[in-house]
Amino acid sequence: MAPRPDSYYSPEATGGAKVLVDLHQSGQPLKLYARWFCPFGTCLVKSLGHVHTNSSVQQVWLALEEKNIPYQYIEVTPSEDSNPPPDLGLRILLPTPSVPYSLLPGWGSDTIFRYLDNTYPDHQPLILSQSPWERREIQIWIDYVKDQIIPSFHRFLQCQSAGADDAEASLDRARQNFLNHLKVWTCAMHPQGPFFLGESVSAPDLMLAPWAIRLWVFDVFKDAVESMKSIQETTSDPREYFPIYRSFADGQGELAKVIRAGASKTYSGKEMSYNMEGESPRGGAMREQGFPAIHPSFIQVANPYIFEQTVENCIESMGVKPPRETSSRLQGVAWLDEVRRALNLPIRTFDTAVGYYHRFRLVHPDNEYNFTDAAAAALFTACKIEDTLKKSRDIVCAAYNLKVSPSEQLSADDPMFEANARGIIGLERLMLEASGFDFRTRHPQKTLMKLSRHYGLPRDSEVANLAYRISADLYRTFAPIKQGSSAMAFGCLELAGRLLDQRAQQVESGQDYPQWSTSRAEVMETLFDLLELYTHHRSHTTVGSEFPADRFLTVRIPLNQEASEQRIPRYDVWVHQPQKPSNGAAGGAQDPPRIAHPLTPIAANGESQKTSERGRDAAVRFMLDPACADEEKREVARYFNVEMEEYEVEQ
Repeated sequence: MAPRPDSYYSPEATGGAKVLVDLHQSGQPLKLYARWFCPFGTCLVKSLGHVHTNSSVQQVWLALEEKNIPYQYIEVTPSEDSNPPPDLGLRILLPTPSVPYSLLPGWGSDTIFRYLDNTYPDHQPLILSQSPWERREIQIWIDYVKDQIIPSFHRFLQCQSAGADDAEASLDRARQNFLNHLKVWTCAMHPQGPFFLGESVSAPDLMLAPWAIRLWVFDVFKDAVESMKSIQETTSDPREYFPIYRSFADGQGELAKVIRAGASKTYSGKEMSYNMEGESPRGGAMREQGFPAIHPSFIQVANPYIFEQTVENCIESMGVKPPRETSSRLQGVAWLDEVRRALNLPIRTFDTAVGYYHRFRLVHPDNEYNFTDAAAAALFTACKIEDTLKKSRDIVCAAYNLKVSPSEQLSADDPMFEANARGIIGLERLMLEASGFDFRTRHPQKTLMKLSRHYGLPRDSEVANLAYRISADLYRTFAPIKQGSSAMAFGCLELAGRLLDQRAQQVESGQDYPQWSTSRAEVMETLFDLLELYTHHRSHTTVGSEFPADRFLTVRIPLNQEASEQRIPRYDVWVHQPQKPSNGAAGGAQDPPRIAHPLTPIAANGESQKTSERGRDAAVRFMLDPACADEEKREVARYFNVEMEEYEVEQ
């Protein structure tokens, strides 16, 4: 069959669509560039720059009509003598809305739907539901339409065979594949209908409507779609569609040739591949037919305690050198201490802020952020949790005023703090995610005061005062996220007595440990953490400079002897991993592979989430109860088990 030139087809919309096009010829801020017969499209939003968004012309057109948003329709033809607007910069087969608002880059009609809902909130109905659960379900079925139904529609429409013998078989396979996807869609629809979610139109309906109206079969759903005023007004005369789609079926027409050849064309500087055989519109492999493969989602269980082995594995997996990690940790905690004193914040806010700062740094490597930004975000989050509210601008302003003379200090409402204050608010969400949205905090100072009274220390006791200041220095180590309040309080009180040579036998004997829910191993680990801090980083602490360096070594010697005699390990919780057999060969790899990050969320099917995939391919759910999370994983894992059979073959 000879190819049909573009001039063979109607150059403009017909039928009800022609009437609607004529009504939208007057100038409007929002302009829709489109070709009447094509269900695909590319959107360009005009602002200070150009942002391209892939979509369907009729999907977007339907949304504009359903929401009654004013726009101007401009027909674009791909003929040689056509002159597209200079904003497009291409000869276009696809539709382009142009609006004088900024839009973040994105692909898909669902991005346009979200943009229209947010930009025109007074224009009802909402294409995307306000309910988070419904929005998630809507997104799943939007993806199913894009990944399964539409590609199978075009494979059926453009079915080609190598020879005449298997022509009927190829057509049957394409027809059955398309029918199976429609059955899946129908099973997921609302029982009463007529639309996907019930009586009102939603985003999945708009995604499928341009293709459903071209099937001329879809029973109740098609009848409901045809009754939509927006469908009637945006659809041309059905007789005009026949030659267009006949050219696709016969392998003629430019777009059909491109799809069949598996080639790619450049539109707006983007490489858009049209070879959809065995491939999804996103470029990924097409899933097997059937219900959409819903990811079981990742579960992150809150960890109230992160032990030393996990801390070291986190640092190793991120590729951070220990000296660099120690330097950033000490600088960040010192910054927090200075700023919280400038803001007159209580010690409990400082405790919580440092805890969030430590947890954040165990998830995000240091090259992703500045330590002052992370510390400021941790303090901002802690102020909310401890009900000592401070604005982000107050924190940034206090940090700035610490570095300048009194005459150069500024107020919190100065415009120069605006950018940094917004950055802190953006990091707040990452702080909460790193902690697993766990708002349980520990304050050893409160327990320390109880211990002082329990052992009869007076209010003005030198030991109690020193122990209190040691408890603040303790937050320069990882002990606050490893130990409970009792272990930290006992460690601070015992170290203060040993440094001042006013040792209390009742404190060191450990006879009260069970009453305070701690153990000698936990207290010893806390003591060693403090002594290492004072030995190697004495100048970065508040107490270290008050004693000579050899004093801390003198205190540590008897503790080392006790640990050796009692066989108390350096770290209380440590699981020794068996060494992998090497068959006598020495490790020759110069750069050994990094271990997996121990705090990465795990799905029920055993899949672990990559850092770059967070919040993109599957949801991350945060849970506080480990038992509940384990039970859910066991229940979900049953549906992701792969059964395999092994056969032994004798030769």
